[in-house]
Amino acid sequence: MTPSQHLLMEAKAIRSMLKILDVICNKLDAGETVKASHLKMIVNFLRVYVDACHNRKEELILFPQLEKAGVSTSKFKTLIEENELGREYLRELSKAMDHYQKGELEYRNIIKMISKQYIELENYHLDMENKNVIPMIKERLTDEHIRNLEDQFLAMENEEFGNDHSLQFHEAMSQVVNKLEKLYPA
Repeated sequence: MTPSQHLLMEAKAIRSMLKILDVICNKLDAGETVKASHLKMIVNFLRVYVDACHNRKEELILFPQLEKAGVSTSKFKTLIEENELGREYLRELSKAMDHYQKGELEYRNIIKMISKQYIELENYHLDMENKNVIPMIKERLTDEHIRNLEDQFLAMENEEFGNDHSLQFHEAMSQVVNKLEKLYPA
């Protein structure tokens, strides 16, 4: 799988989870109760799949490779800032969910507000990746650079999630999305 295909596959799963989170926001807005365990699953997915997997590949592997190929670092500054803001939203969302899990239902509005901000940020971020970063990979990197990126992506996943467990990791994340999509259809 090429780096572009890898990032696009991850983006598809991320967008699916963002849709689930949006459905949950609508339920909270309607005064419905949502299981705290489902909210935790979503936050864990966002922390692991979006941040530890997808964003980490961008920041530690892809952007430095593109810089070496002559792409200005200013092209990535905003994307990195968005990743940082996303991390902050996840920290705040996690805190609000802890209160919600304890039965403090007044936190549902905070969960909804932070979730909406996160959804908007991530959708915009993924659009910018699609519009700007994916074409740069194709235009600026040689076949050798692309093979090197593939190897580095796999090595990072092996380091983060266990040797030779990359496929299982992605399958497990896909199962989380599928389970929640059945519970919270768009």
